[in-house]
Amino acid sequence: TNKQQALHFKLSHMATFPERAAARRAALPPSGKTIGTHSGGFQADEALGCWMLRQLPTYAQAKIVRSRDKEVLDKCDIVIDVGDIYDPSKLRFDHHQRGFFETLDGDKEGNGRWKTKLSASGLIYKHFGREIIAQLAETSPEDTELLWAEHYTQFMEGIDGKDNGIEMYEGARRYRESSDLSCRIGRMNPRWNETVDDAERDRRFELASERCGADFLEAL
Repeated sequence: TNKQQALHFKLSHMATFPERAAARRAALPPSGKTIGTHSGGFQADEALGCWMLRQLPTYAQAKIVRSRDKEVLDKCDIVIDVGDIYDPSKLRFDHHQRGFFETLDGDKEGNGRWKTKLSASGLIYKHFGREIIAQLAETSPEDTELLWAEHYTQFMEGIDGKDNGIEMYEGARRYRESSDLSCRIGRMNPRWNETVDDAERDRRFELASERCGADFLEAL
């Protein structure tokens, strides 16, 4: 189609991968979906998870609903980092509930290549990461699999470790920390003596989500 031809022409004249990825996202039609996450202070974890989902056609330009009200969250198409439920079949991806332990390739410590407990963004990456990479980079299935594993080790695992309060070193190094993203996003929250309303918190969350996405693309 003419739109597809125009997009390919535009992509061919963009110098950087983040520019091309942003153009692909902008070309996706609005999905009309809603992504639920918690209100209040935000972290890199859920900000990154929301950004990743929005790269997919299924959740393109999805509205972010920030709440802790179960009735509000139940109406969302997908919910991350709140709700005390991890159930991929219901599109619920929390990691705070008692007894939860999931790694990228296993369901308990020692049951896979990676040992770090997943955060909410780690769960999104586990279940949607391959699709996200293929969407952003137009990679073959073989290259997608290689990138998915390498990007987790080099970038995503550090987010999981920080969000879950896991020490980087316990004797040997447990995971890599190639970015101070968690700290930078934390500083985007209102200061202790700053009064802001919910609309301003949501605006800052959107900015934080985009900053997480920029780091994700740069590392990829």
